[in-house]
Formats: sequence, C-alpha cells, structure tokens
Amino acid sequence: MALGALITQRRDGLRMAEQALVTFAEEHRAAMTGRSINDLIEVVTGVDAIRHRFLQVQQAARTQVRTFITAPFIAVPPYENTAEPVAIVRGVHYRAVLDRAVLEEPGIIADAIASLRNGVQLRVADQLPMKLVLADADLGLVPLAVTPAGEPGAVLLHRSGLLDALDALFETVWRTAHPLTLSGTGGDAETTVELGAESPTDVDRRILALLMAGLTDQTAATQLGLSQRTLHRRLRHLMDIAGVRTRIQLGGYAIRHGWVEPN
Repeated sequence: MALGALITQRRDGLRMAEQALVTFAEEHRAAMTGRSINDLIEVVTGVDAIRHRFLQVQQAARTQVRTFITAPFIAVPPYENTAEPVAIVRGVHYRAVLDRAVLEEPGIIADAIASLRNGVQLRVADQLPMKLVLADADLGLVPLAVTPAGEPGAVLLHRSGLLDALDALFETVWRTAHPLTLSGTGGDAETTVELGAESPTDVDRRILALLMAGLTDQTAATQLGLSQRTLHRRLRHLMDIAGVRTRIQLGGYAIRHGWVEPN
C-alpha cells in the first residue's frame, strides 16, 4: 500500500513537470521571435555535448521527429537513443531515413524491427547527404566535420530559413526513399524457416525487404542470422509460390500482393 501511494505521488510529480515543460517550451518559442542571427545558430562541440543536444531536440518535439541516419555512429547509435521510446509514449511521431550502408551495421536490423513495432516509419535511401534530426519545424541538429582538435561538432538550428530548407530536403528524400518493412521479433531466424509454407513467412518478408532495399545476399543473410544457402532456398520457394522465374519478377509480384510495401 505504501509503495502504491509512493508511485502515485511520483507519477503526479512527473505529470506536473511535463506540464511545466510544455509551458516553458511555449514561452521559449515566443521569445525566439525577433532574435538575431547569432541567436538562431548554436555550435556544439564534443561527443557528450552533441549527445546531450540530440536527446534534447527529441524531448522538445511536440508532434514529430524526422531523422537522417548515416554511419558511422559518432554520438548516439540508434539502439542507444533513449529519447525515442519516451517521445513515442508522449504521442510524438517518428520518421527516419536510413542510408543504405547503415543496414550493414551489426545489430541494426534488430533495432529497426523494434522501432517498427513501436510505430516508427523507416525508409532507405541509396545515399544521404548528412546526418540530421528535426523536431517539428522548430529545431534541427546537423553534425559537422571533426574539428582540428579531433572533436566532432554539430550545429543546432532554431526556426529560420535554413531550417525550412532542411525541412524541405527531408521531405524530398522521404518521398523517393524505399519503405523498410521488417516483420518478426528479431530472434533466431534460422529456426523459423518453414519451407512448406504456401505464403511468405516473417523471415521471407524480411529477406525481401532487405534485398529490395539494396543489400547483397551475403549482407542480408548475415543480418538475419541465415546462411546464404538458406536465403537462396527461401527465394527459390517464393519464386515457386509466385510462379515467376527472376528476382525482378518476384519483386513486382511481392509489391502487387502486399508482401512488401511499394515506394
């Protein structure tokens, strides 16, 4: 009983703090009007400072967070982004575009599956111009090159014409990127393969999604914990189900029949 009362008290305190944060955020946005150019741009230096700003930008979002994800991960790898699940609980919508090379990073597929299950929309682009984080239309964080001292840097942008340009850039890339849909739990994929199935399994859909996103057979098999032989056997079985002879025909069939999402 005592613990229940304490939890209720803490929950009420957190709710009050959240309401206060929203009020402060509105006051801050109102105060931004008429600020000088120097006030609209903040240079951030060092891994710790960039990580702090990266989390802050997401915490400030009210409706949506949009990101470009590229490798290497300097400050916060996707699987260490603690602000994302918290923001999602608040009702913030996430959209992320991954550079195709990111899909070859260890553990990224399991993280992508977890994000998709939480409602994050993911797409894949052949090549992204930069890393980017946007919170609504109010804040943007853009990493810079490493400084002469060897420290990474970034620029925090407040609402401005430059931020509007980055907003437009994200939406342009988003429209042309390939949707990434990975069903399943991310566990031991090798044990879930069912050759006798007459419809695609979760593993099959993940194979198709990765190959259509541009990964090689070897990389896709490695990410899914499969042997290349198993991957090829699954593809042959899918071709038999679809009644096609080539992978291109299989991709078209998969899109038409809802096995994967179209562009």
